Amino acid sequence: MPRVTLPSDGRLREATVRLELLATLHSRNDSHKHITWRYLNPDSSPQLGWDWLVLREDTFKFSKDIYTCDEELVCADFNQAYDSNTTMLSTLGRGRSQLIKKTFNISMQQKFKASCERDYDSIRHRVYGICSDMGTEKGIAEMSTLTPSVACAGNRYKVADTMMYPAAIYMPEFLHIIFNSLQNGTEKLACGKHLVKELKSVQTMMADKSLRRLFVATCVPDPAVAARFKNYSSVEIDWRWETLCDALDHLLPFIDLLRSHFTPSRMMVSDDGKCEAKLSKDVDRILVQQHRLLALAELVRLSGKRLEQTAHRLEGCECHAHVWMARGSHKRKQRNVKASTGTDTCYMKTRQSTWFIVDGLRQSCADLQQCTTTLLQERLSMLPPV
Repeated sequence: MPRVTLPSDGRLREATVRLELLATLHSRNDSHKHITWRYLNPDSSPQLGWDWLVLREDTFKFSKDIYTCDEELVCADFNQAYDSNTTMLSTLGRGRSQLIKKTFNISMQQKFKASCERDYDSIRHRVYGICSDMGTEKGIAEMSTLTPSVACAGNRYKVADTMMYPAAIYMPEFLHIIFNSLQNGTEKLACGKHLVKELKSVQTMMADKSLRRLFVATCVPDPAVAARFKNYSSVEIDWRWETLCDALDHLLPFIDLLRSHFTPSRMMVSDDGKCEAKLSKDVDRILVQQHRLLALAELVRLSGKRLEQTAHRLEGCECHAHVWMARGSHKRKQRNVKASTGTDTCYMKTRQSTWFIVDGLRQSCADLQQCTTTLLQERLSMLPPV
């Protein structure tokens, strides 16, 4: 079989940049043919000593050959006009991810799509919404261009024109915010500050095949329990709503089994009689307070389950709520929506801010105060008195 030589990482990066530039040039030529409404969703993440700024841009494009004025757009098919894409990644140095720098980088990406200053002004004046969490990006909607502008009539300052996006309204990203609130609320508890760190320690030990086999060989005489540990699959412990509850559903039953079978004196002594495996010591220290850990983890799991219901509602749309809330894979749901709308998604999907403000927040808070299970009550009853 002939040997296949794959391109290097550097060559792939160069090719990616060229493709992004070609897509940008296509957008520049395409902008003259369409009326484009833009909605921005910027976010950044610190990774490997840098800040990575990503911008998702949702657009509605209407052909100028068909629609000659804004009044005619009421007859347009918004599902056909809708498009969403992620623009080029911006790399910021650590400590340089302030509001001005982020706004400047986003504006430079949009200037690539404009052939002149007038085209760029048209782009920024048709940005009608900016959705972000409560981080730095929330101020982009009101950021100034830093260019003074004076009107001819009456020599008055045109304040709106000096804003980067004069028509943009800031919209909070509630999906991100509600899970940040769960994390912040848990970590403010005296017993919850290190919850995720402790769960990660248990998960790390369970994911280590050598330690898991040692534990099974030295501490688990029951073949049925041993088989469960041998078939353990790793999970990701994180505050993100996509992973939190599934990880706790998987890990918490094993913490119960660890508590009843874990014997550190058998695991942490080698043939030379010396203690080894620092991770086992950490897990032993955590399991000493297993009642607190299990009670708090169960409370977080229940709260996360309730917030997941709100998240699924925020991720869907009113017109196809019965599809998005039903059981089944995401691909099957997309097929059902396509059969209904003719497109892969509905343009109203994820646009649930009005429902959340009017009814969703109050309903979610009320459900959080009432959610409980028999298992949680048992966990709480086993806590030592304060």
